[in-house]
Amino acid sequence: MASTSTRTASEFGKYLELEDLPDTLATYDASKFPKGVTYSYTKHARAIGQVGTKLTDDFAASLGYPLEIRLARNPGSVKVGEQLSFQVLQQGTPVPNLRVYVGHRADAPVKGGHGSATLLRTDAQGQASFQVTTAKTWYIHTNHMVPSTQKGLDFVSDRASLSFEISPHAGH
Repeated sequence: MASTSTRTASEFGKYLELEDLPDTLATYDASKFPKGVTYSYTKHARAIGQVGTKLTDDFAASLGYPLEIRLARNPGSVKVGEQLSFQVLQQGTPVPNLRVYVGHRADAPVKGGHGSATLLRTDAQGQASFQVTTAKTWYIHTNHMVPSTQKGLDFVSDRASLSFEISPHAGH
């Protein structure tokens, strides 16, 4: 369920900076919102865990979230040093040129920011990849904020995060 918030136009501009949304900020014109900005936001979180040694394709199933991050392969099969690809989908459609952060869960900041995470951008098919450098719990996070077409809302923000473990025993 989406939460809704209203801020003054100036506060909303600062919020876009704080949330690290420079693409939205670049097209945001505070003068168009003299009564303030109303926006909705939802977070779609997913964790993939491996129990036992049998690898399945369950990791690839859609959960039906409006914004989803899907890995190209089961993380249980990924070895340190390999590339891992993923795709970001909005209502099942690839999201091109979206800012996405990838990092280790242990390095994730407690409050705001993205710590030592790596910033990537999705390609025209909504895909990106990164090199797995260590056997740890990894996360992928993005925030897709766009102008709203819904009456009473100026912007809609969908956040998606995916956590998964890279095992030191993958492939053994």
